[in-house]
Amino acid sequence: MKVLKNLPDKPKIPRLKPKVSRNLNVITHIYFDHKNLKKIPNLDLSGVCVFYLHNNAISKIENLQSSKLSSLYLQCNEIAKIENLEGVPQIKKLYLGNNEISVVEGIAHLTYLEELHIGKQRMSLGTSLCFDPRSVNSIAKSLQVLDISDNGIESLSSLAPLRHLRTVCASNNKLDDLDELCQLLKSWFYLRDAWFAGNPISGRHRYREDIIASTYCLDNLDDKAISAATRNFIKRFENEKLRKSSRPSVNLADTHPELPRNYPPPLQKAVSASLIQKRMHILGPLDIEMKSRPPQIHRPKPVLKKKITKTEINTIGIDHFPGSFSYKIRPST
Repeated sequence: MKVLKNLPDKPKIPRLKPKVSRNLNVITHIYFDHKNLKKIPNLDLSGVCVFYLHNNAISKIENLQSSKLSSLYLQCNEIAKIENLEGVPQIKKLYLGNNEISVVEGIAHLTYLEELHIGKQRMSLGTSLCFDPRSVNSIAKSLQVLDISDNGIESLSSLAPLRHLRTVCASNNKLDDLDELCQLLKSWFYLRDAWFAGNPISGRHRYREDIIASTYCLDNLDDKAISAATRNFIKRFENEKLRKSSRPSVNLADTHPELPRNYPPPLQKAVSASLIQKRMHILGPLDIEMKSRPPQIHRPKPVLKKKITKTEINTIGIDHFPGSFSYKIRPST
């Protein structure tokens, strides 16, 4: 029996080692909230992703330099102006609620901003939060969440470029033009959650139905869910109402003074439409051309001939049967 020697060794399969971060001591979150700070400290933020500075006494935004900072919490301070954010261009979430800001500006370079929370600003009486058009246009493609509640806003027309919004909170403001708001909502194709409670429009008739009919995929309105069946029903109802309203209305009482006018106008128009449809009038035939309907041609119905059964043939007799003939047999001579 021969023994094979010097066989090649089996290839060694390298063992997979878990990847371990080399920078275990890098600080990614800084918690400086509730520290009664009056100024943002000048720190090394090279590896920081989230910076908590809320509930302090900070009056100015400064000392922010980081290419990785994505979330900045500055709510509940004394900030009066949005500024000095050029050093943190990668911010995605910016919290500035409960401050003293009156103009949304200084964020034109934040092209990655996804969430802006700027509700409940402490402003003087009679003033409302305003929006810089350049800043709005700069964040239009990225912004998805917007909180502007409790700011005395009277119109949202300046926010029309924000076509990628998914959540908007505009409750407790002074919005009073429901038609303007519905036209604006038609341009926000991706809106899913909305809050408009606490505005004058929330007390209007059919407020909720008009809002739902103006949106495309709204799931929640003022903390109330909207089912797909409800959305489809309201949209069909609004489309049918729009189709009927596009028809020209005719009131015979306006053209015939002899008709009674002691009925409400909607009832007069309904009766006029019924009379026009039947082309009848109590004073005579109506001389109104129906352009929407083609002229109808009345043709007499064909009369079917009655079939004669065998029993009727036996009773009638062969001499009376139509188309019959008779013959006689002559005697042979």
